[in-house]
Amino acid sequence: MSAGIPTIVHDVTATPEIVEDAALKIDTMKIKDLDGNEKDYTYYFHHGDRELARPIPDLNSMIDNMNKLYYDKNLRKKYSKLGRERMLSGQFSWDKLANTIDNAIEETLNKEVQFDLDLQEIL
Repeated sequence: MSAGIPTIVHDVTATPEIVEDAALKIDTMKIKDLDGNEKDYTYYFHHGDRELARPIPDLNSMIDNMNKLYYDKNLRKKYSKLGRERMLSGQFSWDKLANTIDNAIEETLNKEVQFDLDLQEIL
């Protein structure tokens, strides 16, 4: 995005917060469970000893967005401009990230931890 390339992203995790309206978004594939309820189609995989879940992008949504960008020059210009502006806005910098982490650590260290335990019940 910072290079001015129109971007298409999968609409999961923190990605929508990062790109806001500066990129086209791919929906997550939906499936129906045995009760007929629609839910995200999720792929489960193992990484070391952990099981991780990853929503699967809807390929039709991805193809639609790719076609939109390919055939619509004005849309390409729009997302190129929006993406570059978003990334160069100063919201995403190493200094800002370092300050955010530093503040979170400082807040955590300054919190008073209160335990509401009745030691007689435990013993």
